[in-house]
Amino acid sequence: RFWYYGDRGGAHIFWGIFWSLIALAPFAVAGWWYLSYPALHDISTDPQDPPSLARAGRARSIDMNPIAPPGADEIAAQLEAYPLIVGRRYDVPHDRVLAAVEDMIKRRGWSVVSTTDLVGALSQTMVEASAHSTLWRLPADVAVRLTDEDTATFVDMRSASRYGRHDLGENAARIGDFLAELDTIMAAQTPVTPGRAPSDEDDDVPASADGTEDTPTR
Repeated sequence: RFWYYGDRGGAHIFWGIFWSLIALAPFAVAGWWYLSYPALHDISTDPQDPPSLARAGRARSIDMNPIAPPGADEIAAQLEAYPLIVGRRYDVPHDRVLAAVEDMIKRRGWSVVSTTDLVGALSQTMVEASAHSTLWRLPADVAVRLTDEDTATFVDMRSASRYGRHDLGENAARIGDFLAELDTIMAAQTPVTPGRAPSDEDDDVPASADGTEDTPTR
């Protein structure tokens, strides 16, 4: 009987192992990400002045990660791990970039929470949205800040996990993917210039020898 049923038993064992490996694959991937990425849960293209998550901060419960400015160690860890997560300057009017951002958010299945014109020296619009992780469908909050520079628009983005001290690289990937798609959309209209966000101190930037302003970039 052993020889008669042995081939069937071997097949059952094979398929049992196969489906077990399939079931364990997400955990193996998560473990690899845990070891490969820094223990961060809040990523921004401008860690020194991240886009505000005002609505998310008020809505988060005690068991969720608080919305807070990153510390020096967190900033250093992000800059080392994700040096390409930086803002974008598009030579496209503010309203067209805003329309593209809102359309992208909707197409990705995220929910727009608010779109607010900020009060201050700079003309800025903040778009807040709720998103979710790809692997575990865990919720996250996203903010996209658009600074109107007359004929150009500077875009910064922030993504923060609601739960867990380690995002497994998800927030940086979310920002990178979003801005890469926005680059493609804007590139059809104008070149893309990576750089830093404008600030009030920019008015004091010294002029170069040819009479133009020396604008610092990241």
